[in-house]
Amino acid sequence: MEALTTAFVATLAALVPITNPIGAVAAHAGLSASMPTADVHRQAWRTGMWVAGILMVFGAAGSLVLSAFGISPGALQIAGGIVVMHSGFQLMTPRDRATPAEREHARTKADISFSPMALPLIAGPGAIGVVIAISARHPGPRPASASSQPAP
Repeated sequence: MEALTTAFVATLAALVPITNPIGAVAAHAGLSASMPTADVHRQAWRTGMWVAGILMVFGAAGSLVLSAFGISPGALQIAGGIVVMHSGFQLMTPRDRATPAEREHARTKADISFSPMALPLIAGPGAIGVVIAISARHPGPRPASASSQPAP
């Protein structure tokens, strides 16, 4: 049980700064400003479900994907750090990243729950990398050894 608590706390401590819940709320408010209140709540719930699903899939299958491509967890952590650092540096340089057509599409989009809210804003590459790294480090409950099981 202690290992499960440690993995949960490590995951929470790593994901909160990467997913940026305060920034996600602001982005959701901006993207859903023209929607009726019921649609805003529905979009928020759907976004949460998409984020949970995306991160659970990568948490469950991430170490398999890493081993299939021959990527070590350490290499993933270094690459994830570079991605997060690059994103941070991009935030420090003011420039217009969306074309007028893209801004108009975002304003009139009926469903914002998957894109852009879940992917890439909340469960983006940084969050996916963190979940894969933590799942590789804490692979889950181990089965009891054969010697500790009673004989049939």
